[in-house]
Amino acid sequence: MGVSDMAHARKPLIGVMPKYLTADRLPKTVSSCDSLLVADNYYQAIMAAGGIPVLLPITEDEAVYDEFFAMVDGFLLTGGADLDPSLYGGDCENDKLGVHVGKRERVEFRVLDFAFAHNVPILGICRGIQLLNVYKGGTLYEDLAEHLPEVDDEGLPVKHWQDIDYSLPSHRVHLEEGSLLSNLLDTVEVTTNSMHHQGLRRLAEGIEVLAHGPGGLVEAIRVPELSFAVGLQWHPEYLGKHECMNRIFERFVAEAAAYRERR
Repeated sequence: MGVSDMAHARKPLIGVMPKYLTADRLPKTVSSCDSLLVADNYYQAIMAAGGIPVLLPITEDEAVYDEFFAMVDGFLLTGGADLDPSLYGGDCENDKLGVHVGKRERVEFRVLDFAFAHNVPILGICRGIQLLNVYKGGTLYEDLAEHLPEVDDEGLPVKHWQDIDYSLPSHRVHLEEGSLLSNLLDTVEVTTNSMHHQGLRRLAEGIEVLAHGPGGLVEAIRVPELSFAVGLQWHPEYLGKHECMNRIFERFVAEAAAYRERR
């Protein structure tokens, strides 16, 4: 088997975006230098779907990305800290904002530049859906509690950050009938977990809404200009025991395999 044949025979490589934690945010007993962190749930979900997760580096050396991007077949944009509100014209003085990490944001925008230039599959989770919307020109709610209803249409409290185990679903999400997501999951309603205090406000032009959650918040999107660019506000990687959530990663990895074959 030649080198080219071996490259096409291997499992798809998925570049996973890590959290970037500066040393001052870590206990001295853990690390005295900046660190990268990825929850194992992401890795397990990708491997269960037939892919191989690889950690995206965070560096100022641009040559590293030229080499790295040539190897990977898809990008997983993970959860994490709030995005810098200056990226979307938001309120930088809002006291509900968390810490943003410029080094990570610069890499994420580099990833998206490459993905949109070369039609590389993307799955964005939590912060990832927010990043996709901001990258395309949309905006975010700096803090959902300030802007959205406190109860849903049935008068039940809306909690965007659940206080139960993340592996347990906590609210219902309505999938747009006939959309990529409803067809993939073969339903128009799912129950998901929820761990976020921000969300999509003004949608970027051209973005397709796949799902809404309590209070009307957009919970899933697709960017049609790519073969596969999907963002989810919930965390399907924690919901592996729910078969339909596994289908999301299986479709993503399949799209990555298709990208590898056509490039």
